[in-house]
Amino acid sequence: QHNKAEISHTLSVAYTIAGIVAFIGYIVNVSVLIKAHGLDLSSIWDELWNSADPTVAFMTIDVSVLFVGVLLYIQLQKNGSKGVVKALALLPFLGPGSACAYVLSIQEYQRAVSLEVDAE
Repeated sequence: QHNKAEISHTLSVAYTIAGIVAFIGYIVNVSVLIKAHGLDLSSIWDELWNSADPTVAFMTIDVSVLFVGVLLYIQLQKNGSKGVVKALALLPFLGPGSACAYVLSIQEYQRAVSLEVDAE
């Protein structure tokens, strides 16, 4: 049990680091997007989908499917429904990658604490 708790704690730290990196990327992407398009959502939608190069459209689909896949992974964890709601609530503030990483970090930390209590 102690080794499992250690692994869960390490995973929690790894998700935290990944979340920080994802948040930095999100801030950079949002700032570039605002500089290029302002807050015009129709212009942004055009750029990502309607008049997008096929590679951009593919990446839009790819990242959407990846995000849904991570949400499904969160759903499969203990208290997964709460985690999915939390990730979706944090999405506009943290971005998709860091919101999911934050939720996964909390889930692993709670798992580590639970395993440590069980080991005692």
